[in-house]
Amino acid sequence: MAYTLFVIEIISAFILAATLLYRYGDCYRNHILVTVSVLTAWYFSFVIMFILPLDVSSTFYRQCIDNSTTATPEADPGITATPEKQCQEPWSYVPDSVFPNLWRIVYWTSQCLTWLIMPMMQSYSKAGDFTVKGKLKSALVDNAIYYGSYLFICGILLIYIALKPGVYLDGPKIKAIASSASNTWGLFLLILLLGYSLVEVPRNLWNNSKRNYTLTYTYFKIAKLSTDKCEAEETVDEILESLNSVTAAVGPGHPLHQHVETIVQKLPIQLRDKLNSRAPPERPTPPSLKSLVNLHKKTIKALHVLQRTETQWALTLERVLHLEDVAANARSPDARFAHSFHTPRPRLARLLYPPLVGNPILGLHAGGCRTAEGSRVMTIHEAQGYASARSTSSRAGQKGFEYMTQASCGSSSH
Repeated sequence: MAYTLFVIEIISAFILAATLLYRYGDCYRNHILVTVSVLTAWYFSFVIMFILPLDVSSTFYRQCIDNSTTATPEADPGITATPEKQCQEPWSYVPDSVFPNLWRIVYWTSQCLTWLIMPMMQSYSKAGDFTVKGKLKSALVDNAIYYGSYLFICGILLIYIALKPGVYLDGPKIKAIASSASNTWGLFLLILLLGYSLVEVPRNLWNNSKRNYTLTYTYFKIAKLSTDKCEAEETVDEILESLNSVTAAVGPGHPLHQHVETIVQKLPIQLRDKLNSRAPPERPTPPSLKSLVNLHKKTIKALHVLQRTETQWALTLERVLHLEDVAANARSPDARFAHSFHTPRPRLARLLYPPLVGNPILGLHAGGCRTAEGSRVMTIHEAQGYASARSTSSRAGQKGFEYMTQASCGSSSH
């Protein structure tokens, strides 16, 4: 019975980490070692949050026993008072050795993942070499500055302690120095990120409550993403041009043909078809192994950036359409929320958030869209520019422009 809550917490943390990884990660595409490493890192992070309250309650119980257990008068020194009446044992109490052993496993595994495994895996995945040995070598070179700065700090501390009189270094002391340096760096990042989030998160929540501000800011954000997306597509197009020249120079019997096929197989089917449809150059220059390694590395990076920008573009475009629907339905006499593009919603979401809206609150002016308070949203000229910017990737651009000119920015008679 004592281990029931402990086991439930451990299993719940694992289920939560596995669910989030399955939701946000492509487990079938990634290597099994990558999936296991990420799952372990997330799982141990949740274990700390789930198990820490149990450890705190057990610590308070042990402190209560230590404080309440006192010796009886000197006549009977062998008899002690029982602390059960003063200290109530928590029903989640486990033996004293369980939590220290658990924290040692979590701590040192997290140390290895943070300082060794994760950085090496990240650099290994970005390396352009075609062999495991070459990828490991490139990963070590990429992390040379990362590891060098850490070793430099540890070296200064070791020299300082070694020169200090009366202090001798041994294994436990060196381990304590390394742990202290690692914890200092982690606390620095924690304070930095926490200080930013304590300001940014409330500000975002406050700004998201302003529908007109959110819509205008989303227009600005999608315009920037449009520029980033175009730049990523241009970079990929340049890589396709280089690959076209390489494939024309390296035939099936060439020693580097297998490496060229490795690069081509990294391309999605659409880009592969686009590469095959290009006309080969007249006099292609045969590449070297080093140039193929650089081209492979550039291809991996360019495809990653393109996938990221396309995903951000799609999510932001979906948010823009939703905010436009919110603005359109706010002035609609119908009390039911109408979507410009029908998207099926889960049954639970329909029950919790029925498509019902309140009274219209927008006041319309001919010179532009304004709220009842008079805050400006967007003029027709700006809406046309925005719609033309996104109409190339989705027919939602034309729909958005029709909404801007007909629904949101109606005549002054309204």
